[in-house]
Amino acid sequence: MAIKEADLKAAVGLASNADHSVSFLRSVSHGTLTNLYRQRGYWRAGFGGPRATFVQGEQCSGAAVTIAVDEGAAYTLDRNEWTGNAMLSPSQLDQLVPLARGAAVGIGLIEDGERRIRRAYGAQGHILQRMSYETRLDDAQKTAVLVFAVDEGPQFRMGTLSFPGLDAAGAAALTKEWRLKPGDVYDASYPDKFAVDVIRPRLRPGTKPPNFRFGVDQDKHLVNVEIVFGS
Repeated sequence: MAIKEADLKAAVGLASNADHSVSFLRSVSHGTLTNLYRQRGYWRAGFGGPRATFVQGEQCSGAAVTIAVDEGAAYTLDRNEWTGNAMLSPSQLDQLVPLARGAAVGIGLIEDGERRIRRAYGAQGHILQRMSYETRLDDAQKTAVLVFAVDEGPQFRMGTLSFPGLDAAGAAALTKEWRLKPGDVYDASYPDKFAVDVIRPRLRPGTKPPNFRFGVDQDKHLVNVEIVFGS
């Protein structure tokens, strides 16, 4: 009832007359189809094993497959809980997860929040930040607490900047424009901004943009940046 049968069939991706296996259908049920329900907050949705009926006739020659669905109920957000965070406060992290209290807990929105959090930590030099989460479900209230475990990792700083393939005058001009100085907290979002705001306007039409290479020194916690022209 929560998802149309046609959408479930499309997600399975098997057309009529295609070969299939029981193991594939079980795998897609526990993976793709389960995530399809979790996109809508149905965290208890489950699927029965595929049942095949062999048929022979003018319209069909093969197996007709039926998969039973137990959708359960949609869960809404009660609250987020955070552990391991020091650089960003729980309230700051809450703002980065696009889920309000009472909203359906969709896995896509959680993953969107994870991407936003990675960018926020990257802008503060925590380029190795990792995060995991689990859902704590209240079946009586049909609510969920999202429990996030954050591993911020060390804070990295700006190391060296070089421009292989560019002449000395051009390298000096771009170095002057580069905002991050050696020893500054490294901002992982800055290279993209530099490419758009500084490099792109200077490129001649048809010129291939440079490649960015990042050397991460995990012992000294430095990021060495190479902007390679003509590669």
